Amino acid sequence: MRLFRLCTNSQLYLDRFHDQQPELEGRPYIEQYRKLMKDCYGWADFWTHGFSPLGYEVWEPVGNAVVQQKQWALEHDVEYSEKWLFEISLSQIKDFAPDVLLVNDHHTFGKSFLDRVRESCPSIKLIIGWCGAPYTSLDVFKAYDLTLSNVSSLLDVFHAKGLNSRLFRHGFSATVNDRLATVSDRGPDVSFVGSAISADQYHTSRLELLEHLSHNSALEIWSPNGKVLQGGGIASSIIHGAVFGLDMYRTLAKSFVTLNTHIDISLTYASNMRLFEATGVGACLLTDWTPNLSELFEEDVEVVTFRTAEEAVEKMDYLMAHPSERDSIAEAGQKRTLAEHSFTQRAKEMDELIRNELA
Repeated sequence: MRLFRLCTNSQLYLDRFHDQQPELEGRPYIEQYRKLMKDCYGWADFWTHGFSPLGYEVWEPVGNAVVQQKQWALEHDVEYSEKWLFEISLSQIKDFAPDVLLVNDHHTFGKSFLDRVRESCPSIKLIIGWCGAPYTSLDVFKAYDLTLSNVSSLLDVFHAKGLNSRLFRHGFSATVNDRLATVSDRGPDVSFVGSAISADQYHTSRLELLEHLSHNSALEIWSPNGKVLQGGGIASSIIHGAVFGLDMYRTLAKSFVTLNTHIDISLTYASNMRLFEATGVGACLLTDWTPNLSELFEEDVEVVTFRTAEEAVEKMDYLMAHPSERDSIAEAGQKRTLAEHSFTQRAKEMDELIRNELA
């Protein structure tokens, strides 16, 4: 089975990556690609590793990584225009001739592009789409044979609209720990790493929580949305710039406690990547309580939960005052993630979905 994952990365991340490694420009595509994958941003090449034991061939190029994408086009005599992102991506799909196309950027790759892909690539038997955040139009989901989401409220909408959709959870790749250098120094006491977007359905509740914690705890924040946070009354002294890839995982691993809070569209359903990223690298996770959290982790044994901002402060103080218990929770959380929430496990689940759909 051949699977092609169609994706993009944050442009802020890609710009920083290439600014820090200008020597990559002009190097062979495969060298550039492997270097980017080793930094473990987003899903990186985690599906490649997860599916490998199942006999899949997987390719996960980053569609908007302009330097390496144009290098691939040069090496394969592919001509392109100002619409290079779509033209090169289409050429890569045709060159790879996958059985399955997995799309996890529904904003960039719309229905008209996917219709063209289906017409141009007869090898494709199944198009699977991913949606874990607010969307602007349902049209793109009509181009998928199957839509996966980690957010139950989105699935409710998809089902009501007659779309073939399934619940599918995020996971953690053990390759992160293989690539992450040993963390010797520790600190901060409590971290929050993530976005803070004030738009509807995104992070209104998160911003309110962070504002309260910033005045009542030792919280430090790493986010690309510093101006939004400062506008919400959070002091600039505790706000650091965004961290991505291995730098992000390193920040989580160094923290004595790391905070997780869900996007507004999923406040009643534990679903985000941070649950598994934080526990996967061995951080002690303090996360907002939801009714389904017990399906993923044992409360106060593998993760710690809070229901209010005041309770979050109390739990932070307790964990900092009881290091042995804190470290035991972190160890148990990591063990659970590596055993049950790995990309190896998720690949098995995805393989079952694929085979059922093809049947």
